[in-house]
Formats: sequence, C-alpha cells, structure tokens
Amino acid sequence: MEVTAVQGSVPSTREDSCDVVVQRVGTQVVVRLYGVVDDRAAPRLARALQDVESMVLSRVVVDLDEVDAIEGAGLDFIVGLHRRWKVRLLNTPNQLRGRIPRMVNARQVDQ
Repeated sequence: MEVTAVQGSVPSTREDSCDVVVQRVGTQVVVRLYGVVDDRAAPRLARALQDVESMVLSRVVVDLDEVDAIEGAGLDFIVGLHRRWKVRLLNTPNQLRGRIPRMVNARQVDQ
C-alpha cells in the first residue's frame, strides 16, 4: 500500500501538547492524534481538518493509540469528521468507546 501526501507534524515529546499527522494511505486518509487532545489543540485540529478535506476520497481513519486524553475540541473534531465522511476509529480508549457514538448521534439530531 502506498503512502502519499503526508501533512501535519512529527509528534512532540511534551506530555501536555497535541500533535496531529494526516496522510493518505491508498484510498483512505489516516489521522494520527498524539498527546492531550483538548481545547488548546483547536488550531492544530482546524488545520488537520483542512488537510483531510484536501485529501479525502471517502473514508477517514483516526488512530487514537498515542492519545493521552481527549476532550473538548478533540471530541468535536471526531464528531465533525463523522458528520462529513465515513470514519473508523482505531485504538479507541475504553472510556471513549461508548461516549463518541452517543456524541455523534446527539450532534446529528441537533442539526
């Protein structure tokens, strides 16, 4: 499988920061989130959303394996992806497994 169009940044070593790497792998766009994904990460998440928009064909994969915590803007980012494209979450932390689908459904009802 060929990896193309790598965008984003290399993960930082700071525990309180968020990094985002967006890349296209075949026909999918893979978003890898690192660190603490909260409201402080909103500008990076907005840039990542633009990167996804420019690369996506039909499906977005979000890898949460290196996420230490996710809340606020991080959850809004995932919900926003779900609203627009087919999304698959990888390595979802146990505490989020039930919460994210409920949030996606609630946001769809609110629209």
